[in-house]
This record gives sequence, structure tokens and C-alpha cells, in this order.
Amino acid sequence: MKLYERKVKIIVNQKKYTVPFEVYNLINNQREANSFYIHLLSLWYYKCFMNNSDADNLNQFENQFASCLKENISDLDKRISNFKKIDNRS
Repeated sequence: MKLYERKVKIIVNQKKYTVPFEVYNLINNQREANSFYIHLLSLWYYKCFMNNSDADNLNQFENQFASCLKENISDLDKRISNFKKIDNRS
């Protein structure tokens, strides 16, 4: 069987689908990219917003963006505690 003929089962939003292997790879790559960007945004929140002593001097966009991140990143508190542990080690 050729690779492009191969079908795999995936779960999206608690529903099972049978899709070509290329679609499976595409979805996994998007999930990895999403996870990477969430990590970067969490790091920005920690470094630039939480540790900023001049938080009052941040512009309105930065404040709104930080509050949006806090609302929409489900494990932000966990990530921030991990960042603090890493900072304390160094």
C-alpha cells in the first residue's frame, strides 16, 4: 500500500474521523505549531508583563493583550510556575 493511500483514525473535538495520512500529519504539525506559539506567548507574559516593574507604563494594547492571554491560555499559571522554577535555578 502506498503512503498516500493509507488512512488513519484521528479524534477532533471528541469525534472520530478516518482521514488520509497527509491530513493526519498536517493536523499534528498544526498542533505542534500551536503549542510552540502558546509557549512563546506565555514566556512573553511572564518576562514582559509579570516581571515588569513599570507595568503601569505599558500601553493599552499590551495590557489588553496580556489580559487576553490570561483568559485564553488554559495552563498559563502552570507555565508561569515552571518559568519561575527555571529562573530560581539560574
